[in-house]
Amino acid sequence: MLLKSLKNTLVLSVIFLTACATTGEKADAQKMSSIKKIGVISMIGDQIHRRYIGITVFNNEADSRDISAWNINEEYEKQIQGELAKIGQYEVVGESRFRKDFNDVYTINGPYDAPAFRFPNWDAIQPKLMAFAAENSVDAFIVVVGSPTNEVGGLGLFGQNRNAPTIYLAAHVALIDGKSGKLISEKILATDQDVFAGFSNKTTPKFDITRELILTKLDEVDDKTFDEFHLDAIVLPKNAWGPTLRALLGVDK
Repeated sequence: MLLKSLKNTLVLSVIFLTACATTGEKADAQKMSSIKKIGVISMIGDQIHRRYIGITVFNNEADSRDISAWNINEEYEKQIQGELAKIGQYEVVGESRFRKDFNDVYTINGPYDAPAFRFPNWDAIQPKLMAFAAENSVDAFIVVVGSPTNEVGGLGLFGQNRNAPTIYLAAHVALIDGKSGKLISEKILATDQDVFAGFSNKTTPKFDITRELILTKLDEVDDKTFDEFHLDAIVLPKNAWGPTLRALLGVDK
């Protein structure tokens, strides 16, 4: 049983490393000079996820709960627009009304479901982004997503054995060219972009929670605590948007 538990840990590690391996792109200075208008789309989703890895496979737990009433994507788009306004180089527009058109970004990015293919499928939304950009004179998009499987990415609670459990926001932030629909730059949402910024404990926006909470099914969480989760979700990325967007856009700090 210990080997099965270790296997679960290794699967998560592979997801972490896969995410890190896909986020090293730097924005090309010449391409960036042509970007004047940016569309902002948050695709974090309408669920919060809980995952607990116990000592054996029989102790593992996972579930989800709907948070569509939180309007968390709209909140994140506003936060991103606020940070871009501080940079001051771009006209920024929110594209939340078209969010449902880009759900294909969550399709498995490979021939089958495996850790190596659990990262955003940017190619799947390329035609729709290009069409929207042409119709609305958008030069580029900033798109925020979790991982396709939601085992690690997105908004969630995570705990493992005796390690301190957390509520976290693990997300990919991408800059995509409007004309070609191609990825220009991609980063992991992190409070510090000067370190190896995968989904790590040091850089992922997170708050500690109690062991009691990580062991409580989300549908059984009381209303007061669930409201606190909502407030946490709003605050979590606020210190990470600035450094992440500046690194994404190649803007000096």
